[in-house]
Amino acid sequence: MHKPLSQDKVPVVKKEAIDHLGKLKQQHAEICALRSELEQQEFDTSCKQMAAPGE
Repeated sequence: MHKPLSQDKVPVVKKEAIDHLGKLKQQHAEICALRSELEQQEFDTSCKQMAAPGE
């Protein structure tokens, strides 16, 4: 029977995983911000089109 990871490597792997998760969360937050910005622009545009149908 062998140990999958030596105990001194576990904290390093764990830290890498946590760092990676942090990066993913950061990217997700950026994507959400961009998406809501786009939705806001679309909403503004459609409101302007409704307000001025003659153009």
